[in-house]
Amino acid sequence: FRPPLERFRVDRPRLFVNSNMLPEIRGYAAGDMSDFYAARQQELMSLAATKPGTEADFGMEAAGVAFLYLCEGKTNQFELARRLLKDTIAYYRACDRANRMINYYNFSRIHSIVAYDWLYDGLTPDERRSLGQDIIGNAEAQLTAPGSNSGDYRHGFYGPLCVLWFAGIATRGTGIDEVKSEQ
Repeated sequence: FRPPLERFRVDRPRLFVNSNMLPEIRGYAAGDMSDFYAARQQELMSLAATKPGTEADFGMEAAGVAFLYLCEGKTNQFELARRLLKDTIAYYRACDRANRMINYYNFSRIHSIVAYDWLYDGLTPDERRSLGQDIIGNAEAQLTAPGSNSGDYRHGFYGPLCVLWFAGIATRGTGIDEVKSEQ
């Protein structure tokens, strides 16, 4: 199977939302969904109190704060999402070095890739390269981690193979590893 790469977006964001969708999403956040959005925003921004350098799985939270940044564009949201993403990737790589499965489910890892995509334009070139390389390296390492789930989309599950898919889409066109990102 070779995916139709010519149909993939090259602009950012490209995972789950795109620039054409953002005005409508912002409208929902300010309108019909404003109560939910405000509560989620308060919950997510409370993570600013976590100690920087805390290696933990903040993948879902990093994506949540990155979503706030897409909606509002505030510097403090970008900084928090970037810090949570870096701490998460450091945790993932520590698991890789210990040959330890991160989690049987891969939702947080997919979310960390989404956070990378949504923050990409604001990252420095060094951060883009370093985080992108670590995302690809982790996706590969977790394929063989003890206890790793080998399920995929055909099993109703986002397994390690699907993580590679999202990593490839997020890093495609970055120059990090074009061969791997297009597989």
